[in-house]
Amino acid sequence: PASCSGLAARSDAVFIAVSGEIRQAGDAWPILGRLGALSHQVGMRYWSIDRGGWSPLLVDAAALSANDPAARRPDFKPEEMAQGARLHMLYRDDSQAGPVVYQAEMRAADADGFVVVLRNSTAMRLMGLSIADPGDISSMLSVQRLGPDRFAYYALTAVALAPLAAAMVSDASYVNRAVASFRYLAGIPPDAEPPAATQ
Repeated sequence: PASCSGLAARSDAVFIAVSGEIRQAGDAWPILGRLGALSHQVGMRYWSIDRGGWSPLLVDAAALSANDPAARRPDFKPEEMAQGARLHMLYRDDSQAGPVVYQAEMRAADADGFVVVLRNSTAMRLMGLSIADPGDISSMLSVQRLGPDRFAYYALTAVALAPLAAAMVSDASYVNRAVASFRYLAGIPPDAEPPAATQ
């Protein structure tokens, strides 16, 4: 990935890019607020390739005051997500892997948009084994004003799992998870449109 993306992924990583448009009256702060509202993301649905239907993507999510899964705090408010801020967020998806802490680096944030880079700061573990070391999962999210009530959305994610774990996850699953995140931020019901990928 380009150096400006903030990503430094391994050569064997899977890359997922999603672009779209968000309709939002006024400024970008409500969109940033949805990103910081971790508790509201629990139960967000995506099209599960394995289950062949809509399923919760996240079974747990929380704002953290430190790089520690136990350091839970209330959701981040937009004013806490100012340029230069480094925040910690816990996510646990619908897989059997345990919770993972991510560090979010706010590279820009104002009324016209924001840029944030996220990296896993703790390992993703499955059955006691690390399947993604710190830094192996990263993403860059950019939301920028296009015009009155219109914002451009672009996200680039890199995932580098251990070979056995990587073989168990299809590329389509990564795509659907990334699209679910876009639909959440854009305020689009997850099942209002067909799945991005079905196989």
